[in-house]
Amino acid sequence: MPTPALQDTHQSPVINGCIDELKKGISLLNSISDSDYVHLALPHIESSIGEHFRHILDLFQSLIQKSPHEPINYNVRRRGHEIETNKKLAITELNDVIRWLALFPIRNLASTVSLVTEVCPYRKKDHIMLSSIEREITFASLHASHHYALIKIITLSIGINTQSNFGLAPTTTSYVRGEV
Repeated sequence: MPTPALQDTHQSPVINGCIDELKKGISLLNSISDSDYVHLALPHIESSIGEHFRHILDLFQSLIQKSPHEPINYNVRRRGHEIETNKKLAITELNDVIRWLALFPIRNLASTVSLVTEVCPYRKKDHIMLSSIEREITFASLHASHHYALIKIITLSIGINTQSNFGLAPTTTSYVRGEV
């Protein structure tokens, strides 16, 4: 049975949905061991749960640390960072992101932002484009649910069950609830 919606803490459905998504991650992390956090489910998945959470958090850090006159830079990654092996640090950072979201001014959600990201799989090719901070928060949240699906494969491979909606996109959970 799907987990009921958490109490809304913000006026924006985008922010509330993102907070709910991140809280699912915290719930999972609180239910696994430190060794589960760094387990490699080779040959099926080449990254650990910790590496997936580092990547998820890198996208949010790109939003949080954006300076006013610079683009959001999704190419900045903290590969090899302690967060990949320290579950408590990941939980702390997830809570920091949730606090940032909860305090985010609703009037700023529609603000236009520029972003830079690599767009070519065969050579280094950065592209700068325009978006809104609301769209980028949505992107980071949906990207987290995509990585949760990979994390779910890891947990299942070591006999750990997760919430039934863990790793499912919002549209999929709506479908499962019959809200098509």
